[in-house]
Amino acid sequence: MMRTLGQKELRDILESKNFSSKTTKQWWALLRKNSESLTEIEAKEVQQLLHASSLLRTLYDFYQSLQKIWERSSASAEDLVKELQIWCERAQATGITPLADFSKYLARFA
Repeated sequence: MMRTLGQKELRDILESKNFSSKTTKQWWALLRKNSESLTEIEAKEVQQLLHASSLLRTLYDFYQSLQKIWERSSASAEDLVKELQIWCERAQATGITPLADFSKYLARFA
């Protein structure tokens, strides 16, 4: 559901704004990329796109922060669970139903 919401929002932005340099699929791939591995040009493009939609910005920020939690392999299991619980609480507080539903799903593993 969250992916569907993000892709719909992305399509809506691309249709209404001047972001025709890439296809929806290319933009989606950029948004799913770790922000630290973006080139300078890609990072600027992503920021311009996210500036066009607060919903897409929120989904992107949560995706990136969850990715950072998964990458922290040196943290203890207890620390990772705690970070995941905090992420889930923040996601539920956004009021974005698909994000809140996803966080409830993740919380079952925390």
